[in-house]
Amino acid sequence: CPSASLQQIITQIPRLIDLNLSNGAVERFLSEPSGLMLLCGRPRCGKINTFAALLSYINQNRKVRIVSVEPQIHIHHASGQGTLIQREIAVDTQGFAQAVRQARNQDPDILAVGAIPDRETAEALIQEAASGRLVIALMDAANCANAVEQYTRAVYSEDGRGLTRLGHVVRLVVCQHLVNRADHRGKAPAFEILEGTPEVQRAIATADTSSLYHIMREEGMQTLGRHLSRLLEVGWISQEEAL
Repeated sequence: CPSASLQQIITQIPRLIDLNLSNGAVERFLSEPSGLMLLCGRPRCGKINTFAALLSYINQNRKVRIVSVEPQIHIHHASGQGTLIQREIAVDTQGFAQAVRQARNQDPDILAVGAIPDRETAEALIQEAASGRLVIALMDAANCANAVEQYTRAVYSEDGRGLTRLGHVVRLVVCQHLVNRADHRGKAPAFEILEGTPEVQRAIATADTSSLYHIMREEGMQTLGRHLSRLLEVGWISQEEAL
C-alpha cells in the first residue's frame, strides 16, 4: 500500500522590514564579522521564517559564504551576492555537532544552525564565534533570559571557562512571539531583543541570568512590553491583545 507525505518548500522569504527588524540591532549584527546570535521562541512562533529572513538578508547584501545546518530544510534559498550551502540533518550529515565540525572545512564566514541539541554543539558554536565567524542559532525558549539560562547550563563547568567564553561571544539574543492582528488578518511577530553589552556579558559570565531583564530595562533595550506598546500605537494590535 504505497503512501506519501508531501511538504511544500517555501520560496518567498519574508524581509527584515516586513518583520519590523530592519534599521536596528538585528540588522547591525548581520553586518558584523563575528559573534553569536540566539534566535529563540516557543514552538510554532514563526522563528523558522525569521531564521530564513536573516539568512536571506546576508545572502542578498554580503559577499560571503554561508553554511546552514537545519533539522529539515523548509525554505530554499536561491543564490544572491553570497553563497549559501544548506545541509539537512540525516540527509547530508549525521548530527549537528558533526555538521559544525565539517563546516569548518568549507571555510564559512557565516554559520547558521537550526537547533542546539547537546553540549558538544553548544561548545562548538562558541568556538566558531570566537574564531571569527558570525554564528546564528535557533533555540526553543520562552524569552531571552530563558534562552541564555539554557545555554549557560549546557556549557557550565566548575572552572567557569565555558560561561566566560559564552559571555565574550554573545552579541544578540532575540525572542519571537506571535500576536493576533487588530484587522484579523493573521498574526504579527513581536520581539524582545537582548544586546550583548558589557553588563550583559558580565551577567552571562557569572550565570546571573536573573538580572538580564533589569539590564534590558535600564539600558533601554527592546523588551516585549516596549514592542507591544509600539504595535498598539500604530494600530497593529488591539489593547486587549497587548495586555
